[in-house]
Amino acid sequence: MGKGKITMNQHSMKVVALAAMLALTFLSSPLQVTADPSPTVAPQASSGWELVTSPASATMYTLDMIDASNGWSGGMAGFVFYYDGTGWQGKPTTFQYVINGIDMVSGSLGWGVTWQGRMIKCDGSSWWVHSQPATSSLDDLFMLSASDGWAVGGIGDNGKGTILRYNPGADAWQAVSSPVSAWLKAIDMVNANDGWIVGISGTFVRWNGSTWQGASLFPGVALMDVDMVSSTDGWAVGSTGTPPDVAGVIYHYNGTEWSEVATFSGSPLHAVSMVSSNEGWAVGDGGTILHYWNGTWTPVTSPTDKALYAIQMLSPTNGWAMGKDGVILRYRGVYDLSSSIKRVNPRHASAGQRLTYTIQVSNTGTIPAPAVMVTDPIPSGTVYVPGSASTTRGTIQSTNPLVVAVGDLPPGESALITFQVDISPVGGPSNSGCGFIVNDAMIGVEGTQISRRAVASIGDCYGSYLPLSPKRY
Repeated sequence: MGKGKITMNQHSMKVVALAAMLALTFLSSPLQVTADPSPTVAPQASSGWELVTSPASATMYTLDMIDASNGWSGGMAGFVFYYDGTGWQGKPTTFQYVINGIDMVSGSLGWGVTWQGRMIKCDGSSWWVHSQPATSSLDDLFMLSASDGWAVGGIGDNGKGTILRYNPGADAWQAVSSPVSAWLKAIDMVNANDGWIVGISGTFVRWNGSTWQGASLFPGVALMDVDMVSSTDGWAVGSTGTPPDVAGVIYHYNGTEWSEVATFSGSPLHAVSMVSSNEGWAVGDGGTILHYWNGTWTPVTSPTDKALYAIQMLSPTNGWAMGKDGVILRYRGVYDLSSSIKRVNPRHASAGQRLTYTIQVSNTGTIPAPAVMVTDPIPSGTVYVPGSASTTRGTIQSTNPLVVAVGDLPPGESALITFQVDISPVGGPSNSGCGFIVNDAMIGVEGTQISRRAVASIGDCYGSYLPLSPKRY
């Protein structure tokens, strides 16, 4: 390159050097604040799932909650857990069969299925073996009433997937014609005339009120659970691939067909429970927890790395999950203040001018955020305007620093806090170039804090910056 010409690297170095000198000039002003006036990032909201005490270390495969204070879980070697509204306790049984499914008709009647093809029964306090209607494993069941129920399982002696129906007159579970030669893993009934079974090889089978019809549609896919929101809206989960390339898969039924909507690498899924058409949960290996909200499935933080095999949501803020080694998780909902914001007006001011700060604390979660506190130090180089602080919720406890006890903030609601300051008129940045006033509000709840920042430029900041635009030489 000829003498006197500037290389691109040399030009870039000069730009950086000049910018650095300008930055030092700005920071030397009486209202110097920070070299990085960007907003801080809020921590991710909690998933809402927490570990609770388990009565034993037996792996649990199934779960059925009758209501918020009454539920059962079953698993390895005949282990049964019972929830009495305050905690889970072990209930002894007289058998050691692996319990794959439980469905309670009421607090005093329930049925279960085992890996060894047994039907088990509960009177509300104890479990016993009722019969052995299958030569294959039995994996799931659904009770429409005390006199009508279905059970499904592995491939029987006839080479077909097992389907059983309860005959109350004979008090017996009897085989029903199956349309597929596939292992059937789960069943969910919409009503007496409509229901679905899913299984290995991507099997979907539907009950039309008189017969089961369907086929194995997706070879290589093992569907493990199904939950129907309605006759036109349903979800199924499972896995695809072989180790180490295994992925969790999610299928959706739109009233016409089932289609794959999501995959999650390395996370085979075992169970799904929908709260509504807009919200649901799925669980799987490694403690995987997925949350569905308004069209999107998203992984959330899990308090365990153990496989989760069963989940049931009683409401948007009440749910349970069970899994390996007796792990029990409970969901109580979450509060989420991450959408809270802070603003300053005007954003560009002069010495002696008044600034108005607005803090909006918003809870976009599903439960109240308890005892919310907002702390906001009056920024250096400004003076608080007496009587200017206000809040739409809670009380103002002090004004320097500004401390507002918002109190419990219900889901879907906000608190609006405002206050004003006057910029010091003497020695301000308008007399010495450009400066920034940075003000951070701390939103605290249950020992954690979220920072929200507002930045006002003071003085002739536009004139201070040169139009530095590198050109090609």
